[in-house]
Amino acid sequence: MMIKSQLNEKVLSVTDGIMDACTQVAPYPFSGNDYQLWYEDRINGVVRCKADDKFVLEIADDALVINEYNPDEYNQRFKCTNNMVIHREDDTALDIANCDDEDGARVCLWEQHGGDNQLWTFEHMPPAYCYIISRMDGKVIDVRDADQNPGAKTITWNRHDSEQDNQLWYEDKYGNIRSKMNDFVIDSTEGSCRLQPEDFDVTGRNWVKNGIKIVNKNDPSICIQVMDAGEQGLRKHWKGRKLDTDTYVGAEHQRWDFEYV
Repeated sequence: MMIKSQLNEKVLSVTDGIMDACTQVAPYPFSGNDYQLWYEDRINGVVRCKADDKFVLEIADDALVINEYNPDEYNQRFKCTNNMVIHREDDTALDIANCDDEDGARVCLWEQHGGDNQLWTFEHMPPAYCYIISRMDGKVIDVRDADQNPGAKTITWNRHDSEQDNQLWYEDKYGNIRSKMNDFVIDSTEGSCRLQPEDFDVTGRNWVKNGIKIVNKNDPSICIQVMDAGEQGLRKHWKGRKLDTDTYVGAEHQRWDFEYV
């Protein structure tokens, strides 16, 4: 989503798109870049950047910046509600300091008063669909047999000549990966990855893009991978390789490219 100021219609942006710790976040005109898009991670109580979701909003030295998520960091705890971005633990809100209308104006925390410099519009963008391509062999994540029922298996398969919904995916406003076919999310609670309806209280249904990885919001050290060939048995490959999860070690079967259409 865009977080657009009601003071001047500018949106919260990572300055110059520099995805480094402590880069300032400030209002700029919208240009369509991922470093101007955000989603609220309600499970961990932070607001993450779409450009690299290990970075979240944080107040440091009285200015809004991005920093890597730290579950113990008090100054990262924000939520988007009632046209304000408020701190979860006190009565403060993100505030454009001194109602400054310039690009790059400092954003700080201030007691809630409801002025235009504290009010934001949360505009959710239309989904961008993509293929998720394994770096191991170039195959794409596919819902086997285009099965729309809960529990349908996810596999890797050759990309079809024409776009088909069971091979296309998108990120919702919380960053969770969903199937274009039925809007279901990936679920890993049964071991191999399947599709299930949204239930974000289930840890195994919270999978998000993080660079070349697909990681779990609750434990980003765990990723989705192509199941090992030895585990699946070569004779079963005609049905596609299944997906499961494991600790990320940088192996090719754990790495993905996202090709948007």
